[in-house]
Amino acid sequence: MEAPLVSESDGFVTDSRPESKKRGQRGGANGFLLLVIALLGLAGTFAAIAIFQSDPARAPLQPEQPTTTGVSTGRPILTMAQQDAPPQRSLAEQQAELKPAEFKGKGTIAGHLFVAPGAEMPANWTLIVEPSQYLQGKELAVTRRLELDASNVEFEINGLPQAGYVVRATAPGMNSSEVNVLLARGFERQYINLKLRPAGFLDGGVTNKQGKPLDGLDVVLESTLTHLRVKTQTNMAGNYLFRGVLDGEYLLYFGSPDSPLLPKQSVLFKAPSLRFPTREIPHDGTLTVRVVDARNVLIPDAKIRGWGTIGGVLDAPTNSSGDALFRFLPPGKYKVIATVDMRTARGTVDVADHEHAELKITVED
Repeated sequence: MEAPLVSESDGFVTDSRPESKKRGQRGGANGFLLLVIALLGLAGTFAAIAIFQSDPARAPLQPEQPTTTGVSTGRPILTMAQQDAPPQRSLAEQQAELKPAEFKGKGTIAGHLFVAPGAEMPANWTLIVEPSQYLQGKELAVTRRLELDASNVEFEINGLPQAGYVVRATAPGMNSSEVNVLLARGFERQYINLKLRPAGFLDGGVTNKQGKPLDGLDVVLESTLTHLRVKTQTNMAGNYLFRGVLDGEYLLYFGSPDSPLLPKQSVLFKAPSLRFPTREIPHDGTLTVRVVDARNVLIPDAKIRGWGTIGGVLDAPTNSSGDALFRFLPPGKYKVIATVDMRTARGTVDVADHEHAELKITVED
């Protein structure tokens, strides 16, 4: 490379090279300077980005992604329309805003009756509209019943006073869903769906203290809503069965409901079935009462009534042989009355657990 030509004059250093040589050297220096400035600017940009991303307050929000199970890992994603829309109000919130004056006028309840898969549509069914136990305005509601057949699955009841109602269907051996319906200003017409499902069955077992199955024991099921009672008996295996049981609350009695062998049992039933836990009867004394006339002739159909000192009730007629058998009696002294055509006779007898007692009563002519 050619060395620059310099000279010293008056204390100054001067470049004595031609002007073209000097311009080339200055251009190279300028290019190098621009390159350095560009590199410094690029480094500053990267540093700013790194600082911005490292600060959570500056970082842009990313939309929340659902997990593979369909459960959000954080806040739910809301569209702008969802964010701006008012929250939906429940029926309870809606009715809380209503005033008594808004239950003026009439309304309509319409709907459709469905039957559960595999069940047959009943030949006849009843639509029942009653005052709701929960909705506002229930004190203004009335009761309506509409008898329908299998061809009428669409229903409509007009002219109902605006109020709070509950609607259900009834049919033999079928359960129905219930729907609470509010008729008020702004809710003058309501459309609902009802569904019928087959009734179910309830069964269970009974044993004595030794775990032996007890047969022939009366078991009574009573609806707490209608107070209707249904009675059955245990079989040789100590089991009992109630068919056609509708959903609801019941009381279960072992023995006579007037003097049960166990405290009454509460049952909450829902179809299709319920196996009630096996129960143990604490007492199993037995008593045979025989009724005869003055000539010692056995008297059938004599009415036998009686009671024990610590429980136990006798209430049955004598059979064709003049006998009445009572089982599962608690121990104690029993007072017994036999009645034949307005004539009565009395007797007493002691009954013990695991033993059989007999009493003969003579009814005079």
